Amino acid sequence: HFTNKNADLSPDKVDHMMMGLIYENLIRKTNDLTKKKAGQYFTPRDVIDLMIHVLLSPHKELLKDSSLVRSIYDPAVGTGGMLYMASNYIKDELKSKITLNSYGQDNLPFSYAICKSEMILRGLNPDNIKFGNSLTKKDQFSDYKFRYIVSNPPYGTNWKGFATDIKEEADLGEKGRYFVDLPGQGDG
Repeated sequence: HFTNKNADLSPDKVDHMMMGLIYENLIRKTNDLTKKKAGQYFTPRDVIDLMIHVLLSPHKELLKDSSLVRSIYDPAVGTGGMLYMASNYIKDELKSKITLNSYGQDNLPFSYAICKSEMILRGLNPDNIKFGNSLTKKDQFSDYKFRYIVSNPPYGTNWKGFATDIKEEADLGEKGRYFVDLPGQGDG
């Protein structure tokens, strides 16, 4: 369908939201055919919308103060949907002019690249998107603190490939991030 010269996918015909839905549908269908978990690659827009409302609605009066600077982080950012939907909620629904600094990282090269591109297209700072694994020593934001954190981690994804880093972190005890316990290697 996309190679059909009659299919007009220009921004004046297909807005960002619709293009996102097309993208999600393609990923879902492709992963259904290959038996991969589509949830590893995207979170449906209605789920993100609910998450953003649950996270930010209790603060909506405070978020109308234009002098505020807030940060939001997604440690499994994928293509950035949660970050730009949070930004849209603040700007469009709350009509707020606060500064919302969005941060994220992903360890899948194609998701990372798409996210940086999305940030540029949406007027957000692409330099705040890093390539790395938030579960390991490659976490690019381990020393940062954020006001809000939102994520849909890839549950059920096997972490055997970086188990050494995670176990070293767990061995740090209370000085590390995994001092309580670790899930099985097949359970993200």
